[in-house]
Formats: sequence, C-alpha cells, structure tokens
Amino acid sequence: MDLQRQDVQKARALELLGKNQADAAAVVLQKFVDENCTRIEKEYAMLNKSLPIQLKTLGVKYLFLDFLRDWSVKKGVPLPLDASKAMR
Repeated sequence: MDLQRQDVQKARALELLGKNQADAAAVVLQKFVDENCTRIEKEYAMLNKSLPIQLKTLGVKYLFLDFLRDWSVKKGVPLPLDASKAMR
C-alpha cells in the first residue's frame, strides 16, 4: 500500500535528518517522489488508452469536459480562460 511506503520513506528521511544527513534525506524523498510520478504516468497512459474504449462500449458519447464546453457555448456562458485552454 502506498501509504505504508510513504510512512517508511518518511521515517527513513527523518532518521537521516536526525543524523544531520539532510542531503541523504532529500535523496530518499526525491526517489520516492520520482517513483510515484513514474507510476502515475504509466497509469495515466493506460487510462488514456483504455478509457475511450470502455466509454464507447458503455455507450458514453462524451466526458464531462465535453458536456461543460458544449453547455457553455449553448448558454453563452464563457468559461474561465484556463479551463477553455485545457479543453482544446
């Protein structure tokens, strides 16, 4: 479980900090962050490939962002600038 891994790495970093080894503690924490980012990137890629197929199989024609964009155009309600860029 990720929370258990987090606790282990946190304890390890705190132990190193207690020994005045801040650089080593930073390495431990950075490695943990890097591992999680890599895992999340892989999961995102998998979902990005499988989700459209699953949605089509279930008969879902568009996602919430598509609905929101279409609704805002139909109702004449402008979206915030960042949201508009994110949906293109």
